[in-house]
Amino acid sequence: MDWILSLSTTIAIFIAAIFILVTIHELGHFLAAKFFKMRVDKFSIGFPPNIFGFKKGDTEYVIGATPLGGYVSIAGMIDETMDDEFMENEPKEDEFRSKPVWQRMIVITAGVIFNAILAVIIYAGIAFSYGEDVIPIEAVGGIYVSEESVAHEVGFRTGDRIIGVNGERVEYFNEIFNPAAITGRDLSFMVVRDGEVQNIFTPPNFLDRIGQDGFLNQSNALPSMISLVLEDSPADQAG
Repeated sequence: MDWILSLSTTIAIFIAAIFILVTIHELGHFLAAKFFKMRVDKFSIGFPPNIFGFKKGDTEYVIGATPLGGYVSIAGMIDETMDDEFMENEPKEDEFRSKPVWQRMIVITAGVIFNAILAVIIYAGIAFSYGEDVIPIEAVGGIYVSEESVAHEVGFRTGDRIIGVNGERVEYFNEIFNPAAITGRDLSFMVVRDGEVQNIFTPPNFLDRIGQDGFLNQSNALPSMISLVLEDSPADQAG
């Protein structure tokens, strides 16, 4: 029975996600059309058969039983129905085809724009809720450097304590790998080795080598610390 509950939950989440994405997407088309005073005949979330609907003004608002899409029917626009009978008549002032090209372009792209805005809001909300994991630079006693790594070839050694990048000290270990910092023209790192501050300058092809062989990251920070051991696990049995 657990797998049935799990499958049902997954399907419900999927349908809810599609419903939200479609609603925001179609809302973009709808609001843009309304802003430019285009007549919207129907605003539908989901496809027929319809399970709920009402009409307000010139627009019919509908929720369909098939939650896998939606559509906004704008007067004077050839949409998925391929209905072009209106083309035989003269364009009306509130029709899509009578508006300037730039307005029509905005209406067509508004759905994608609204989805992009939704993505920004979601990720901003996640970042605001959970924050960002950072490691104070003082908390990193040193780094581990494998002799076969690019870091060792450049000049890093096990025990080096990185304190800055491109001649500037940093507050958090994460800032060392900031894309804006490591893509600088003359990339260098400030390290403390044997009590002295040294600068390690990277070669021109350094960034290309990173993609092949990897580089330093937070897992290289020394010393590693164990915060929790599960009872009866191999680690617990090993002490």
